[in-house]
Amino acid sequence: GSSQYTALYKQELVKGLLAGAEVAEVSERAEGKITTADLTGGMGIDSWFISRIAAKHFYFERTAELAEATEYNFRQLGAENVIFSSRDILSDDCAVLRELQGQGIDLIYIDPARRTSSGGKAILLQDYEPDVIALQELLFSASRYILVKVSPMADIKLNLKHLPFTSQVHVVAVDNECKELLFLLDREHKGEEPQIKCVNISISAGEGEPFIFAFSQEETARPQYTSQIGKYLWEPSKAVLKGGAYKLVSQRLGAAKLAPSTHLYTSYEKIDCFPGK
Repeated sequence: GSSQYTALYKQELVKGLLAGAEVAEVSERAEGKITTADLTGGMGIDSWFISRIAAKHFYFERTAELAEATEYNFRQLGAENVIFSSRDILSDDCAVLRELQGQGIDLIYIDPARRTSSGGKAILLQDYEPDVIALQELLFSASRYILVKVSPMADIKLNLKHLPFTSQVHVVAVDNECKELLFLLDREHKGEEPQIKCVNISISAGEGEPFIFAFSQEETARPQYTSQIGKYLWEPSKAVLKGGAYKLVSQRLGAAKLAPSTHLYTSYEKIDCFPGK
């Protein structure tokens, strides 16, 4: 399914952030000397791909059966650098997070459960389990970087208010279906505007050219408008639409918007790098 593609994307993200491109092969993994942790391990697909580029990886999953099954699978696949635990990171006043403080962790990954106590879908970050907003300070005491996966339905700007240390937001679509919103938090973030990176991964053709922007650029962008349809009609990818780069697409790529509230664009020339179809 798409989860393998999004897991690979996260692996590349972590590698680019911490390891540099030279830690491409598992055999060279230890050279990167990266230590990572996944606080919500689950079936372990994200943990697997992240652990492949780490010297040491901590996996936590509060459901013991799931943790055991994942550990068994990892051992069968020959992963010796993963430390498994079925402890709940919130129990005993977040004892796990306090213990992680001296472990030299470079990046913590967390994919909080998006279910409310009544069993409905949680869209707001503070309703996730665990509540990353409340844990931010404690997480930062254990790691400089925190990568948080949130609902693809979530409001990016609202979440940025709650997560002020965000340096990057990755909007990841697979075959033009928005699958993941990833917020990269950096303890050393100096308050400059976060980068929004919109990417569409095609299962047949691989990762497309990302569209990267900041919200202030979108706010000040001056799009072109037209009432004529040119030779080409363009529709941005779901990732770009979710990211909200409506005016910038026109300004940067020279495609005219058909109307202010319609996200269709037109041009007479073919735009090879258009982030859409």
